[in-house]
Parts: sequence; structure tokens; C-alpha cells
Amino acid sequence: MEHYEAIVVGGGLAGAITARILSEQRYRVLVVEKQSRLGQNNLSFRNSRGEIFDQGYHALDENRSAFTTRFFAKVLVGRCHRLRLRRGIVVRGHLFDFNAPVAQWPTELAEMFPSPDLEDGLEGPPTRDSLAPIYGRAFANLACDEILDSYPALAWQREMGVPEDRLLGLIYPWFFPHARCHGRADGESAGFHAAARQSGEQHILYPDKGGFGAFIEGIVSGIDQGLATVHTGMKDLQCRMNPESLQVASIECDGETVTADHYFWCAPITGLAKLAGWDVPILHPQKLALGSYSFDREVACLYHEILVGDPTIPIGRISFPGRIVGGRNNLVQIEHLYPAGFREPDPRSWHLDSLAALRRLGIVTCDAQVEEYIEAFEYRGFVSVEDLPATVESYRTAFAQVETNLHVPHIGLGPENINRVVPSVFRTVYEAITN
Repeated sequence: MEHYEAIVVGGGLAGAITARILSEQRYRVLVVEKQSRLGQNNLSFRNSRGEIFDQGYHALDENRSAFTTRFFAKVLVGRCHRLRLRRGIVVRGHLFDFNAPVAQWPTELAEMFPSPDLEDGLEGPPTRDSLAPIYGRAFANLACDEILDSYPALAWQREMGVPEDRLLGLIYPWFFPHARCHGRADGESAGFHAAARQSGEQHILYPDKGGFGAFIEGIVSGIDQGLATVHTGMKDLQCRMNPESLQVASIECDGETVTADHYFWCAPITGLAKLAGWDVPILHPQKLALGSYSFDREVACLYHEILVGDPTIPIGRISFPGRIVGGRNNLVQIEHLYPAGFREPDPRSWHLDSLAALRRLGIVTCDAQVEEYIEAFEYRGFVSVEDLPATVESYRTAFAQVETNLHVPHIGLGPENINRVVPSVFRTVYEAITN
């Protein structure tokens, strides 16, 4: 039975950072991961022409977390560039600037607003009724009935009985015109985007080479191989834990038992919750359709990314990897995230339907030819009708009540932002090893 000073379970972003910190602090550490390499679904890939597309995270919001921004620059040894994000949105088949004032919206939509100069004093979560006095009843209805419905996960949650008011915060204010805001933005994400909305500027950071996956690869390369043992491709992993004290006795990896002074759980929190006997929310798996185009000429679109709020278009997000990296703007990547079995696009026609939509929107001209196309349909995360933030808080409370050799660098359910994950991991790991 081999003994380590620390064992890290899970080799995604949180696991890779945890292993790096521990090896930097001279801990003898074992990392176990079920996938074939560390980083999981947040790496980048190349097509046969050598052009780079991102598989997971796409960019870092500069100074959304100052700590994360500094860590990003450190990992990349300064080999990253800063650019002002230019974002577009699609509503009712129209493509135009994100956060544009009413006067710059298409006439069909601009006529819905009560005034060309809007003031938004919204307090608390948005609702159909609270949005109507600010943006007009017609647009409030459009936002709830069309924009919200264009995101399959939100449509699924509403059909499963989740109140509309719990869902609107995921499309507001993304698809709303610029307004003078004097309400209070609750939470880190809302505060960041409210500030960007008022200033009219948002900057992102991106690696100079290798796509955004270069950041993850940089983290992994910083793990001291003299102190860290990395086992990937694990087929079976069992954890022996006392559910009352949350003390871990050992881990069994493909039949081999190992022990440690500290255990860091960076795998999905639901697995740990089952071991501890906690309430586990019912999670429905989601699938991601990811299409990566290389065209024979540059596309005319000047955006870095486009958010699609039109239920007739089977795309949630469009990005332009060539433009983001500062190279030839002939690459387009589309994404569509949906609950498995719910409004699934036909894999035989999604490519053609999406390409037709890109041409309709004027992103790609009719004479532009596809030189290479890569498509993937894969499971990616979960959706639930339950209150996931409340569940996460209950898990945090359970850990705060015991002293244990088990640590969770980041407790999260549902979509996560890199600016929350990185500081959480550093804080938890350093608290564990200093205490």
C-alpha cells in the first residue's frame, strides 16, 4: 500500500491547479483522472490544416477576478494578449451589437421599447412584470417567450416546472438594450457585467499560441514531475470514507490501494455527496454540439463572439477563433447545448442547418466554401429543476462542521466560471496545507 502526502482525485482545471500548488510546496502527490489526459474538456485541438479551435473555455474576462488574471499571465509567462471584446447578439433573425442603445436596434425591435433612452432601476431578480415597465410589455414578452426559449436548457427547466423568474437572470441583460442603470447588481457575475454594460467596454485575455487550451497545458506543465505521479485513464476508482467524520481511509485505483495525509476531491461533487449520504440533486445530462468550420476566405463579421437568442436557429453561441488570436479570420465555431433527448438537433442535418443560418445572418457569404469541418456531439454537464446554489451551500456547511483530511478545492454544480474556480482552489488548498 503506497502512501502519499496528498492525493488529488480528478484532473480537470481544479485538479490540475491543486496538483501544481502541492508540488510547488514540495508535497509528494498522486493525481488520478479517468480521462486520458489532464484538463478534461477544456483543451484546444487542431484540424488537419493546423488551425486551432477551443473545446471548452474560450477566453478570460480581464480583472473579473484580479487574482485569476495574474495567475493566467504567470502560467503563460506573459505570452498572452489583451483585446477589447466585440460581441454581437441575434434576436428575431437580426444580428447587431450587444449592449447597443435602442436607436441602433433593428426597427422591428426598437419600436417595442417605450423610449429611446432607457433607465433600468431593477432591484432583485428580473421577472416578466418587473421588466415590462422598463423595456415595454412587448419586449418583456419576447424575452420570455422567444429568447429564453432559444436556450434548450432553460426551455426544458420551464417545461419541468421551474418558475420563469428563476431563469430570466440567464438572459438578462445579455439580450437587452443599453440602459442607464441605478439598481443594485447582486453577485459577482451580475456586478461585473453591470459595470461592463455601463462602460460599454469589456476586455479579454487570450494566449498568443495554442488556443485557450495553452492555459490549461501551462498549468499542467508546472506540476513538478519529480514530486507528482499522474495516473490518467483510470477505469475504476473507489474511495473509502467515513460519512460522519468525512475522514478518508484510502483510495482504490484500478485495484491498487493508496493512502495519503490529505485528499483533495476535484471530481464531480455528486460522487462525494453519495459517499457522504447527502441529498443529491436529480441531474439531467446535457449534450454539446460543437461545429468547427474553416472557410476558403475571410468572413466579413467583425465580432469575436455572437450570442444567439432566436429559437429558429439551432445555435447558442458563435465564435471566431482566427480573429480572437489575431490571425486570419476564416474560422467559425458554433455551439449548441441542450438536455439529452430534448430538442436534440438531427446530427445528419445540423451542419447544413447551421451553415444556412450563418449565411442568412450575413456572417458567411454564399460563395464562401467550407474547406474543412469538424463536428462533435458529446455529453457536457447537467441541468436540473432543483435549486443547485442552495445544494452547494448545504455541502459547504457540512464541511465547515467537521475537521477532516478531505478537502474540496471548489464546490460547484452546473456551469462554472474560471474566475470563480481559480481563487476558490488556491484558497482551499492553502488553508488545508497551512492548517
